[in-house]
Amino acid sequence: MSRDLHRNLMAPHLLQWESDALARVQGCTVYDMWGAPDTLDESDPMWGVYRFKQGFGGQFVQHMGAWDYSHRAHCTGSTPPLCARLGLMRRRHWQAKQAARSISELAACVRTRAANRSGIHSR
Repeated sequence: MSRDLHRNLMAPHLLQWESDALARVQGCTVYDMWGAPDTLDESDPMWGVYRFKQGFGGQFVQHMGAWDYSHRAHCTGSTPPLCARLGLMRRRHWQAKQAARSISELAACVRTRAANRSGIHSR
């Protein structure tokens, strides 16, 4: 849920725009913003999220959705492929966290630049 305080600065738009730009510089051709209503209906509570993402000009692609997976029960006995898959998922999660840190640092840099342009200096 967004708040009205400083809404005019449109920080979420800037963050997504800069994230997309960073992804393009790094050679990415797909930028998955993840999450939309199950059916495109204005009465859906996720409609505002969809409208926000639609504003970036992307293409709506429907997937099977997010599923919870309990790995501990499956990593014993005769199912080592599931354990290997879990290891891969953990590595990807760690890589995503690293990328998020980079995006966070980029956003801080953008905020600093914007403040410097407007004559506001942080210490």
